[in-house]
Amino acid sequence: MYWNSSKVILWGCGHNAEDIYSWLNNEGINDIIICAIGDNDVNKQGRSFHSIPILSLDEIKAIQYEADAVIVTITNCKSVYDQLVQMLEIPVFDNFWSFYNQRFSFDISGWCNAKCEFCSTGRKNREVVPSQNYMKADYFIKCYQHLRKIGLLHNLHEIMLYSWGEPFLNKDFLNILDYIASQKQRFSLSTNASVVQLTNTPGAYESCSTVIFSLSGMKQESYSRIHGFDIEKTQKNISMLIRNMREHGFSGEAILSFHVYKFNQEELSDARQFSEDHELIFKPINAYLAGWDLQDRFVNNRLNDVERKEIEDSLITTGIRELIKKRPNNYRCPLENIISIDYQGKLELCCCSDADAKNFYWDNIDKIKSVSEWKQYRKVMLECDTCKECRKSGVDYWINNSEKICT
Repeated sequence: MYWNSSKVILWGCGHNAEDIYSWLNNEGINDIIICAIGDNDVNKQGRSFHSIPILSLDEIKAIQYEADAVIVTITNCKSVYDQLVQMLEIPVFDNFWSFYNQRFSFDISGWCNAKCEFCSTGRKNREVVPSQNYMKADYFIKCYQHLRKIGLLHNLHEIMLYSWGEPFLNKDFLNILDYIASQKQRFSLSTNASVVQLTNTPGAYESCSTVIFSLSGMKQESYSRIHGFDIEKTQKNISMLIRNMREHGFSGEAILSFHVYKFNQEELSDARQFSEDHELIFKPINAYLAGWDLQDRFVNNRLNDVERKEIEDSLITTGIRELIKKRPNNYRCPLENIISIDYQGKLELCCCSDADAKNFYWDNIDKIKSVSEWKQYRKVMLECDTCKECRKSGVDYWINNSEKICT
């Protein structure tokens, strides 16, 4: 049963719990099973909710290990959430969708072939030939099964098959894809589409929620300036890949992420037309500094003259500092909820941090033996110097709210 479903305990049996129950039934979601309801109201304890027992906190504590998570259904009730986090060992989510949308980043390719000037990986590629490392399918399966076994991963959680690397450079990509399909595991992809691998497996992309295609220009001059590939080949690859995905079960969001620089703004209309022609969602976004080292030095005015000129000549930076000033004092970065794993199975600090950060690499994921161990381990990670500085400088708010900066 464990490998095919997620057992959850709902806390609170009001209208939100009713909505969740109805949604699961109406949508035919069989992968989430409500095994109990908890409530502090003694008048409700001992009764039932759609034949599901309503239990006290002590009773929930006694059966907690029979479930994978607790989901709070009471709106804006931080005290209840804090109480459950303190009293229970299994994961507690403050609402259903934070549980349903939890993500894992598997950087299945340890390298990228692009030479993006303002990306930590791309800058290095301009100086040295990258090592062509990738996660083999059998090791991916080992890591995946470990996460399922200890209760961190469920098949409705999203696995991002990317981070700093280009996923289609992984020679075992199609084998990994087939395994994910066999598990009905929710996943997403992001690619520069410089290379593609096409599947022949029926339904291979049925559980793929999102695919993102990144472009830095529609003309060869601007595209060469950033990614460094042949724009016609990349466009053909996008056409081939999205067609292959749709022929093999994909029905999720297909997005064209067009990175806007000062020098390619006149190409926006062509990018929009390309999106419409391929039934892609068009999402232009101001190109940004991808990598903690550059972000930190930019925010704290520690760039050298050459770097400063490069950024001023290419990036649209107006509004960044004003945005950072709006960061709420109690802001919590949503990336804290993403578990990032590199091609060797090592835990990474954050999917938006990079190897230049002193706290980037941690233990292998197989060192984590339980959910409670992970909670303590993650707490230590989030209190490292890099995380503290990221919060202090406002970089965390900037990278998660860059869409608020108008082009």
